Amino acid sequence: MDEELEYYEKMSSANNHCVLQPLNSSFLFLTNVLAALYFKHYIYAFLFLMLSLSSIIHHSSRTKLTNIIDKIALYSIIFYGGYIFFPI
Repeated sequence: MDEELEYYEKMSSANNHCVLQPLNSSFLFLTNVLAALYFKHYIYAFLFLMLSLSSIIHHSSRTKLTNIIDKIALYSIIFYGGYIFFPI
């Protein structure tokens, strides 16, 4: 009985680590939000906030819809960054 309990405790802590690791990296996007606000790039701050939220939601539920929304948020930052740094 004790062996089964140890096994389930080990598995639950391993699953929590697998879930929390991407969530921790998603919170790193919030540093970009603060930096963008400091430099008065409000659109960038909004886009990074959307990326942070979509990434947290995607890593929590992992559905096809959240994956698409997360990719849209990511590509919007890439395209907006290209628009700022390489004006036409």
